[in-house]
Amino acid sequence: MMASGSTLINIKSTISGKIQKSHMYSDDPVQICEAVNVTANEPAYMLTANYNYGFIHDGKDYWFISSTTPQGAEYVCKGSVTKPTFSCSLISEDDGQTLTFTVNPTTFWALEDSGSCSTAMNQID
Repeated sequence: MMASGSTLINIKSTISGKIQKSHMYSDDPVQICEAVNVTANEPAYMLTANYNYGFIHDGKDYWFISSTTPQGAEYVCKGSVTKPTFSCSLISEDDGQTLTFTVNPTTFWALEDSGSCSTAMNQID
């Protein structure tokens, strides 16, 4: 049986700046959110992640995030805004929840009700 889920995703950055995020469920179209200015340690709404769970159309969630400081330093996780590749899947326990993911210049944490995942952030030139 297949079911679909929808989860609100907020981002909390440890530094002020501009954040851009994208999400892709399996081979569905990429959900790209507009870059937003964030204040350090204040959650900011980023997107509503839509996904499926169950055995008929079970898949994986892929994420991308970039963070740019007011001084212009840019940090990214693996992948790109149009091709997110950091895998951390939402499941039925996450459906209907509001989750806050956290980013700093070294790590992106996807904190879900069903568990958490993290990946490195790297500064780009």
